[in-house]
This record gives sequence, structure tokens and C-alpha cells, in this order.
Amino acid sequence: MAITLPATLEYFPVQSGPFEFRTGLRALKDDPSSPGERLFQIDGQWLRYRAEKLAARRERFDKYVCRHQLSPAIAASAARFVIQQICREWPDCFTLEQHADAGALHCHISGERLYFDRELVLTGTENGPQPPYRDALDALCCQLQEDFSITRYDGAQDAISYLHLCLPNYWAAADKIGLGFLDAHTPVPGMERINRQAGALIAMLMERGPFERFTWGLTSDPRLNHHPEPPPGIAVEEWRGRRFDPAQPQLWLRIERQVTAALPEVNGFIFTIRTYLRGIESLNREELHSLSLAIETMPDAVSRYKGLDAQRREMLGYLQRLMGGWKL
Repeated sequence: MAITLPATLEYFPVQSGPFEFRTGLRALKDDPSSPGERLFQIDGQWLRYRAEKLAARRERFDKYVCRHQLSPAIAASAARFVIQQICREWPDCFTLEQHADAGALHCHISGERLYFDRELVLTGTENGPQPPYRDALDALCCQLQEDFSITRYDGAQDAISYLHLCLPNYWAAADKIGLGFLDAHTPVPGMERINRQAGALIAMLMERGPFERFTWGLTSDPRLNHHPEPPPGIAVEEWRGRRFDPAQPQLWLRIERQVTAALPEVNGFIFTIRTYLRGIESLNREELHSLSLAIETMPDAVSRYKGLDAQRREMLGYLQRLMGGWKL
């Protein structure tokens, strides 16, 4: 079955005024017919995202996929949620056949069939990749353009129990797995006020939603996988993606769409990260102005965290040239 995938949505989450850290949570509407309201977003770049995910798994699986005290019940609940959601949001891409004791998910984009028992344990695949899928969550995450995590919460303490992070933005799954919200976000400047309300925030994520928010940064290459540790045989300087050359400028706006959805029956929630890349030269004048102002007014701690500090002035000069020398 031939499938025509939609164009990539173009987001621009940079605020129009001076830089300010914002939580920016927005409740998604229950409307699968509206592209921006879908929890999982699929587009014409699906094959590229899929290829980078499979390459990461081949390099070293446990570098990108980690688990910590993930119970079968939470894993099954998350798998069920993903299957139901993608079949509802993308019926041309995914169809489910259910029988008394088993089911088969037809993934029409990848050409795979994933077989599950009644407990959502992966029992087999057709046309699957090498190395084979480890389990149901691994198989399902490789059908998505999002990276994927599960957090469990016992009413007093929360912990990240699963991370399928093949397209990371300068952080590693192994460094975050098992941590709670506060500890996982300690390196992020500007989070102090939010961290003080972490308990209330987690309770809200458990009870309401789905929610959407955005973050952004700049990168000097369009690679999706920016794990802090390069693959074997690749130098750190070549891999890191933060080597802006004013003589041959290349710069992309790297946008993260982050979505949460509750798994109330198992006291947990999922958290997804979808990366979008927009070439700086594709931005219009208004967008370039907003981006320049944000970089210019960004606190030093935030600039260092985003990897902009070393070449901040050079990047601003490049943006000014793109705007025709117009000054802020």
C-alpha cells in the first residue's frame, strides 16, 4: 500500500522579546484530524529518522536504550498506549488485528508486522531490522520519529524507568535513567522555580494532559543523533555539532517538541521528544530578528548550557548579515 506522508510541520518556538525561560505547557486537544494536536507526529522525513535510530541501535544498544526497575505492567501499559494512539492518529500508517490471545500491528511505512501476546509481550516480527528488536517498546519506538521515556511515580518519589533515546540532544540516556525529575533537570539553568514545584507538576502530569512544550538550540550540522559520546572511529570535534565557522557558516535551529501523556493505571507517564531542524537561512526576517534578540539577551549560564557561549558573537554577526546588516 502506497502511503503519502505529510510535509514536516514548521515550528518556531523562539519568543519575540528578550530571552526568558518558560515552562510553556499547552494542553493538546483531543483531535487526531488536526496535525498540530497529534501526540505522535509523522512526516515525509520518517525514513531519515528511522535510519538514524537503527544506526544507533547497531552501534551499541545500551548506549541509547536504558531501563531501571521497569515492571512488566508499566511496559505493557506504555506499549498499549502507543499502539492505540498511533492507530487512532495515523490509521493509514498503522492497523491492528486483534485475536483472543494475540494481536498483530501492521506498520505500513516500515513494512513490518509486530506480533504481541495478550500481555503486550513481543512474540515475533516480520521484515524487522538487524539486530532484532529487544522487546515491544523497542519495536514500537522504532516506528516513531520521537524519542521516548517512561517515568513511574509512587506518590512520594518519581524515577525515569525507561529511555529510548536514539536521537539525543547532547545528553545520554545512561546519565538520566533512574533519576527523579529534580535530579534529571539539575544541569538546566532557569529551572529553579519549576524545581521547587516539582511535586505539583508531576501530579499534574499524572492526572491531566497530554501536554506539549518546546525548547530550542543551535547546531552547526543537521545530524539528529548528538549523543555526547561519538561512535567509534569519529573524533569528538567532528561529532559534536557545535563548530560554527564564520568563513563558511552553517547553522540550524534545533527544536524539540516535548509531549507528556499520563498512564494513570500504573502510576506513570510517558515523555516524548521530537526533534525538528530548520536551516537558519530558511528563516524569515522576523524570525531572524527574534532569534538574534534571544541570543543577545540570553543569560550567560543558559548560553553555556546551549553550547553557544564560545561563538556567540560570531553567530550574531552571521544573523545580522542574513538580515542585511539591520541592527537590533
